[in-house]
Amino acid sequence: MTKKIIEPAWREKPPVEKSYRSIFKWGAPEGYKHPNHKLFEEIKNQFHLDDSHFLSETSNGDGIVSFKKAVKLKKDQIAKLEKIAGKENTQTDEYNRLKYSTGKTVEEAINLRNGKVGTVSDIVIHPKSENIISEIIKYCSAQKIPVYVYGGGSSVNFGLKASKRGVTLVMNTYMNQVLELNELNRTVTVQAGIMGPDLEAALNNAEEKLNAKTKYTCGHFPQSFEYSSA
Repeated sequence: MTKKIIEPAWREKPPVEKSYRSIFKWGAPEGYKHPNHKLFEEIKNQFHLDDSHFLSETSNGDGIVSFKKAVKLKKDQIAKLEKIAGKENTQTDEYNRLKYSTGKTVEEAINLRNGKVGTVSDIVIHPKSENIISEIIKYCSAQKIPVYVYGGGSSVNFGLKASKRGVTLVMNTYMNQVLELNELNRTVTVQAGIMGPDLEAALNNAEEKLNAKTKYTCGHFPQSFEYSSA
């Protein structure tokens, strides 16, 4: 008699909007690649798990983000930061504070899957220029407010964790352009928030986009390439 193959109910739909899963899911929201059956069996063998462990989900991260951690910055500090960056470029809601304070370590994913939230930044800012960034840094330095930088969100070393709360600067929203291509030295100057695929596309089409004599490649393709930033 052939043994019935039991596998988890693999997800094949985008995560619920503003859910914990939408933050910890790796890659494109609609993209999925499930382990093959041999790997799944090896996981069960290594961790001594039988099929009963996979018949139902104990936690899935589908809950809407809600953790009730109040913003600790003073009202006048928030007002000043909003004045510098523009109120439309600042966020103090729970979802964005958590999203931009979270990287892609396994520990962070497991905690979010179970709705566990550690420290998060008090305010998220999407700066539009170097001058704005300079003003924010000067003000935060004078006020002793911690500042964190978010690029593509692919950190696997807790680099985005706002351990002392404060301000998170999101660079990829606006600061994402190629500034200069030096064909003599084979160097390119870019803004800090440019994403890996966008930089590669610009270099691959340098003749049209950058008025270059030939096409180029960055030549660096880490595992996190799609979500890597400068």
